[in-house]
Amino acid sequence: MINKRYFEPIKQVVDYVESKAEGKVLELGPGLRPFAKANYFCGHSEEEKNRLKNYSVCDFSSQVFPYKNKEFDFIYARHVVEDLYNPKHFLNECKRVAKAGYIENPSPLVENTKYIESDKSYFKGYHHHHSVVWSKGNDISILHKYPIIDCVQINIDSEKILEDPFMWNNYFLWSDDFSITHYEHEKNFNTVKDYPNLLTKSINEGISNSRAFKKEILNA
Repeated sequence: MINKRYFEPIKQVVDYVESKAEGKVLELGPGLRPFAKANYFCGHSEEEKNRLKNYSVCDFSSQVFPYKNKEFDFIYARHVVEDLYNPKHFLNECKRVAKAGYIENPSPLVENTKYIESDKSYFKGYHHHHSVVWSKGNDISILHKYPIIDCVQINIDSEKILEDPFMWNNYFLWSDDFSITHYEHEKNFNTVKDYPNLLTKSINEGISNSRAFKKEILNA
């Protein structure tokens, strides 16, 4: 069982990312706690549009962002990409409209652990997420969350590792450009045969990412 859940932004992470964000800054999917350095916003919510200035409405999965190429110096997107049915399109648009940015999403370890949302959540991860997303170096990987994920046994002490709030997220700071690896069923992997190995890969690389980013922040 999970002893404590960490859903809120981590202050040290926010402070560090704010130090990197300068100039014209766009936040995608701002929610109730907008990024302090953002002066433009974009999402699908009429409520957000009424509450925030410089807000544009856009379907991130299907529409081209209503901005010019490299219009922004920095882009910020926290817990957005995993919600989308077409995350690759979203990431390509991020690269198109911004010169640099920050993307954060739940870690693969979280998406492979039960009781994340509450003590009654017998499924793994968050019930509404479409993808497991993680980064390694200058690459972001996307793996669809198939129902079989709840049947895959992962031999790792998730509860112990998730006592550290930094391990609840995957962190990705980028500049100029980045690559995208999109794992697709029967195109470059078979779900039944290869899916457990890909999940294990995502968890291991995700843990390395979270630990390295934490070290980077604490040493800054």
